[in-house]
Amino acid sequence: AELDPDPRPDPAHPRPAEGGPGKRLQMSEPDGGAAPETPPAARDGAGAGPGPGPERMEAETQVSRGELPCADSDGLLRHWELAWKSLDKVQRIGRGSCGTVWEGRWLCARVAIKEFDMTLACEDAENESYRELAASFRGEVERLCKLRHPNVLAFYGAVTQPPSLCIVTELMACDLRQYLQRDARAA
Repeated sequence: AELDPDPRPDPAHPRPAEGGPGKRLQMSEPDGGAAPETPPAARDGAGAGPGPGPERMEAETQVSRGELPCADSDGLLRHWELAWKSLDKVQRIGRGSCGTVWEGRWLCARVAIKEFDMTLACEDAENESYRELAASFRGEVERLCKLRHPNVLAFYGAVTQPPSLCIVTELMACDLRQYLQRDARAA
């Protein structure tokens, strides 16, 4: 595998689709449109969460103590922080035990938004299911932000400030079941 000094995918230059088993299904812009370049404010999380006042300082203190699900030791997750207000949910495309997956838009690009259901997070951070969900979210984001491969969905970033925790990735043209059924018919 080739190492890229900046593992952050560039939504302005999506990778081309390739056919066949183990290959990418479709780039994030099936209609051929190119997503805009990520502005530094959205990429670095400027504008996300509370303003620069005491609330933001308290949130940063909590993160440094590891109290929020977005805490990490090397600041890697903050590099991938997206502003919640930069996302638009368009249509629900799936639901699972951890939350809902939406087709959405981020900076005019079609994306998948995996929104974690953190209703318990707002009520009781000591709750066991909250801790499990927070650990699941943190682990998934940490893995995605370190991974870049042609056969893996492009990871664009995450909203890590509760109560709106979500992961933003490339949007596929179909789900895995549809792809496998199509591939089986072709064989």
